[in-house]
Amino acid sequence: MLGQGTIDPLVARLVPVSAAYFFLNYSLFVFLEVLRAANRAREYARIAIVSTVLTNVLAVVFVGVLGWGAAGIFAGVAAGSALVIPWTLRALSAEGSLSPTGVRRDTFSELLAFGAPLVPAGAALWALGFLDRFVIEWSRGTAEVGLYSTAYGLGEKIVQLLTLPLILTMLPVLIRTFEEQGRDTAQRMQSQFTRYFVLATVPLLAGLAVIARDFMHVFTGPQYRDAYPVLAVIAAATLLGGLVQLGSAGLVINKQSKRIMANTLAATALDVALTIAFVPRYGYVAAGWAATAAYVLLLVLTWAGSRRYMAWTVPWSSLVPVLAATALMSVTVWGLTLALPATLWALGVEALVGMAVYALALLALRGVRADERAFVVELSAGMRSRLLGRRV
Repeated sequence: MLGQGTIDPLVARLVPVSAAYFFLNYSLFVFLEVLRAANRAREYARIAIVSTVLTNVLAVVFVGVLGWGAAGIFAGVAAGSALVIPWTLRALSAEGSLSPTGVRRDTFSELLAFGAPLVPAGAALWALGFLDRFVIEWSRGTAEVGLYSTAYGLGEKIVQLLTLPLILTMLPVLIRTFEEQGRDTAQRMQSQFTRYFVLATVPLLAGLAVIARDFMHVFTGPQYRDAYPVLAVIAAATLLGGLVQLGSAGLVINKQSKRIMANTLAATALDVALTIAFVPRYGYVAAGWAATAAYVLLLVLTWAGSRRYMAWTVPWSSLVPVLAATALMSVTVWGLTLALPATLWALGVEALVGMAVYALALLALRGVRADERAFVVELSAGMRSRLLGRRV
């Protein structure tokens, strides 16, 4: 209300729904962190995964079906968070009251010592994700901001549908393993989780890069289709961001928030410098590459900084079959894009064929260990028996 006359009316209409988004989404985030601190890994992962999927689905419905535009994204996250919060509070009730009356001074001091450096770190991550729009607006104009933002949002959300559930599941398990079984066991588990993360996400990134042009043709209007080169670049940056979260487990467990802050500020400084240097000349695509370079730096700094606390070992040898299977899958899907039209059903065929080729190639190249195959078979059998039992 105070900003009427000075704020664009279209922006002003977003303020109430974005305020609801902020309050509800971050309330849910705080409640989830309490669950994680209580070592309630199963409930944490279950609620976090449901929240991620639900908010994204609702955002798509509000934007694509109801035509709410940008407000639909905020509304989807707000509505999804509101639906999940009662479930979260019910899970928290087993841990006691959330009333602040019992807060201890030493606990509060420890909280401030750990959390205060994360405030500038969070601001730096925000800058890493959004300041490039202002540089594009300043140097290239509003039209390129729209192109970049559309491809950025799609690339980020598609990869996050897979990376967020993985990270939200893996991190609590790592923390609990460190506390209960020690650093060596947690280090080995972190290495295995890195392998699983790459095994699941790299083929998604490669497939998205191959079908980027057709994907933008199907899911966006004609005015946005030229932004397809940004799609895979931002998807790669998002994947690297997920790896950073997985790799920073040792820093988080050992409360090295100052180092996390320093790493994040350095990456953001690189992003801003590269964006200012290259976007005016090369356009909005350069902003995507700048973000990717910043996340590469953040990944390297995280790996180097965590060695003292919990060495992050990347299982390079076990990743070779994954990369080879991904390459074979990419070539196959690329051939399909040449033969099939840019339609929704064609994208579905390409996705199914790509998954099948990747799985078969991974098995043929012995990229899946015997114990992992046995686990998958056992899990599938258990799910099948439960499904048949429910039908009976």
